[in-house]
Amino acid sequence: MQTRKLPLALLLSLLLSGNARSQQTNAPVMPVGTLSAFPTIVQAGTHPQLTWNVTLPAAVLDVVTITSPGTVTATKSQYVDVRILGASVKAVTTNSSGQVTSWSWVATEALLSFNGGSYTRVFYNTNNNVNQNTIVATRQLNVGQRIDFGGRYNHNDSWSSMRTSTNSANTVRALKHGDTPPTTTPLYQQPTIESFILPYLDANGKMKLGPRDVVYLMELTHTDTSHGGFDLQDLVVLCTFRDVPAPGSAGEWINRTTISNGGTTTTAEFSAARTGLKATSDKNLSNVNLRFADGTIQKFDGLTGKTGTFLGTGSNSGKVIVGAWIKSGSNFSQISGAPSGAGTWHSNG
Repeated sequence: MQTRKLPLALLLSLLLSGNARSQQTNAPVMPVGTLSAFPTIVQAGTHPQLTWNVTLPAAVLDVVTITSPGTVTATKSQYVDVRILGASVKAVTTNSSGQVTSWSWVATEALLSFNGGSYTRVFYNTNNNVNQNTIVATRQLNVGQRIDFGGRYNHNDSWSSMRTSTNSANTVRALKHGDTPPTTTPLYQQPTIESFILPYLDANGKMKLGPRDVVYLMELTHTDTSHGGFDLQDLVVLCTFRDVPAPGSAGEWINRTTISNGGTTTTAEFSAARTGLKATSDKNLSNVNLRFADGTIQKFDGLTGKTGTFLGTGSNSGKVIVGAWIKSGSNFSQISGAPSGAGTWHSNG
């Protein structure tokens, strides 16, 4: 926290930026603050004293450390949300002249290791099925706990070797804003650069990320950094860190939505860990379908009352919920692909 006297134009700029995010409960991602003037009424030709207080956003290295090639350790308790930006391993067929005659996407797997434990799958699919907006995993990292990532692909029912952020210095790297990807040919000059990574590179080929983002770039098909196919684009994972809300605070429940349809109004809130749903309706609940990041759906029916809290159970325990259908009264799903008898769809972000 800093207190200074600044030109009014700069103060207004800071305050306007902060107001856009004044309702969020986590640490700000841009400066936020307050402005006061004394006296509040002044005569022409005189000047008030302006006082401001601004809280600057924490950078990712304020809350974690990154140990090369890619182990991330929390120095402050944080949630980390994991997204897949791209999984671009291809099977290519060439003719006798070496020209590509056909190609297809290859199923690629992203794996996460929590605090030195075994690697578990957080994604398995082809690039054309990547949704960059989907959070595939969320973990709470307490001080001193760490995460690592790995990747491999499956072609013709055969797995490639697994590359991880603990043992693959050349082929898996964790990078923050402003870092340069370590390729012999700069990534932004690669003739085959994937479209999904372009928004995350600036004009100088440096990573262009949010203040609390870490991106993992993985090369799964080559190990020779001088090879033209070595581009660190085979699997790209984005991690976004956010504060753990205080117990009992409003931040324990996020992404609140209230939707009316079919004569029924339902409200959904999701836990900060993204693994729980709090459902409310103005009529008695009939059933709730949770949809998880891996595409599976779990139904809860035979419900009573107008409120309920729901989490995945059994094989769905601990899974990230990407959204839920809340059935109550005569409401119905407003999106395609809903389970039979489902109610209003609420998205978790």
